Amino acid sequence: MPPARHPPDGISLHWRLPVSSTTLTIDQIDISPLNVRTYRPDIEDTTALEDSILERGLIQPIAVHPMMGSKRWGAIAGGRRTRAIKALVSRGALPRDWQVPVTQHVGLSDAELIEISINENLIRRDLREHELFAGVARAAAKGHDADTIARSLGQADIVKVKRWIRLGQLSKPIFEALAAGRLSIDQARAYAATGDAALQATTFERLSAGPSHAHTPAAIRLAMNIGDVEQRRQLAFVGADAYRDAGGWFELDMFAEPGEDRGRIADLGILQKLVEARMETMRSEVRKTVGQPGLRFVPKPPQTSYDVDDYHLQVSPKGEDNGPSLPDGDIVGHIRIDAAGEAVVSFWWASRSAKAAGATKPEAPVSTGLVPKVGPGTAIDSLSSPAARRNADAAIKEDAGLGKDAIELLRSMRRVLLRGALARNADMHGDVGRDYLVWAQARQILGADTSTRIGMRCLRTDDIGGFDLSQKARALIDETGAAGPYAAAIREVSAQSFITGSDLVEAFLDFQSSADRLKNMTAAIVAGFALERSLAADGYALPIHDAVARATCAADPAVLRETWTPSAGLVALTPKSQRPELVADLVDDATRDRWRTMRGDEVTEHVLGAAKASGEWVHPLLRFLTEQTEAIDA
Repeated sequence: MPPARHPPDGISLHWRLPVSSTTLTIDQIDISPLNVRTYRPDIEDTTALEDSILERGLIQPIAVHPMMGSKRWGAIAGGRRTRAIKALVSRGALPRDWQVPVTQHVGLSDAELIEISINENLIRRDLREHELFAGVARAAAKGHDADTIARSLGQADIVKVKRWIRLGQLSKPIFEALAAGRLSIDQARAYAATGDAALQATTFERLSAGPSHAHTPAAIRLAMNIGDVEQRRQLAFVGADAYRDAGGWFELDMFAEPGEDRGRIADLGILQKLVEARMETMRSEVRKTVGQPGLRFVPKPPQTSYDVDDYHLQVSPKGEDNGPSLPDGDIVGHIRIDAAGEAVVSFWWASRSAKAAGATKPEAPVSTGLVPKVGPGTAIDSLSSPAARRNADAAIKEDAGLGKDAIELLRSMRRVLLRGALARNADMHGDVGRDYLVWAQARQILGADTSTRIGMRCLRTDDIGGFDLSQKARALIDETGAAGPYAAAIREVSAQSFITGSDLVEAFLDFQSSADRLKNMTAAIVAGFALERSLAADGYALPIHDAVARATCAADPAVLRETWTPSAGLVALTPKSQRPELVADLVDDATRDRWRTMRGDEVTEHVLGAAKASGEWVHPLLRFLTEQTEAIDA
């Protein structure tokens, strides 16, 4: 075989390969095992093709190659044509010696034959995605790299071909679920984030046994430690070079968004060993620096009863000529790895009793213990927790001598200081205010955090009315499928560490370091939660909602119909006599007049049928204006 020559981008290698044209009888032809067409409903649906062959003959010849160890020829492209002719011969519609036009491909490798099959099928009846993935993966298994396959298919995007290959190499049960339609392409891409087929299979088995809402792409990646925030911090802490030199490697997720450095720590044991070694070095250095060789270090700072860091026990070292020093008493150290992979050292009293025993400031006497301690933020809302407010005020009175009015004045001052800090950050092109707003609202909407604990009041959505009306609204929305996109977004975001994490500070840092797509998805959930309920009618119309719909393309009825389907319940909201007018622009006057003589359920059925058939019908009161106008037409 002559050496391969590389065609220019956009040219299929198939058209330059040595071929010859001739005819064979159908008994000389079998379906090639290298044919990429495998989806049974497609390959077995030959009725229309049989009629065409009888009427006009075979318009396109069948591409064949010699079958190894046989005198027969394999149909590498034209499997449906082969089946159609065999069916016609078997029922006597064609003679057994009917001459079948073929193009013979001789002397080609299996990989090249697979690529010819892909090319031929791509330009005919739509090739199923999973068939394409399996085909390119088989070509790769036969020795062709992604560049060669891309050139053969006329595909300029090498990354896309590499992704196809990875999807074709998915663990067998996952690929079968994708081919059968039980797994979405986004779920398949999440599994294909790693090439570890065993890990894929184990994760698939575990998640498939649980509820469907726990089998989202985000949950899949989380289960396989793809994009694990804490592990990436640890990698930055020890250094990628040190990890690699120790034999570890980082597997990038080839399906990550552009600019998103997401992947999996493939050798977690090596990473943990390096982290512990460096941590021990840092502990020794800290002990030496503060002059306490026996200083204990704890996995996390002392916690309150709310399982958050007890900042009342945090200790700030005092600076001296000989270096920083700590108070006498039971002090512990903690080392945290921040989002940039830097080590942050902090010191804490081991307990409240340790702090009481070690306190030496005469101007601030040790608490007698008569004032109960309260958790972070619990005193902010005096209506929901008056006892917490009283206890907090009493403690401040005891420690600082301040009364209630002074406390309120200082609280106002502290809020203004933080507002100013957010404004200055924004003026310097920072995004802390945006991130805090979106994250805090999402935590309260999706999680169990209260506004006082998270430091920001929660948006509230209006209630539709009584319980019965709320249930009817839910049933109607579920019937049309309208809630699908929003529900999917909630499922994905709810699985993220910045929502599930119990440490609010860590969770906020996780959100700040998240990909823009996740941040935008979270913002969309928050915005959706706060939306008013409007209509395309006087008094309820909001031009700003129309503008938002145009910005999201939802003002286009065809786009809007992609997210929901008209239902009988929706049509039945309109009185029987007026239901035909819902589709006035779809059927003629005579048809609508005939419908008005029918029973109510029959009218609903006909109106719904017309609405569904149009593909672009949207209830008049649900439509959004496609362009800015001064008012809505009556």
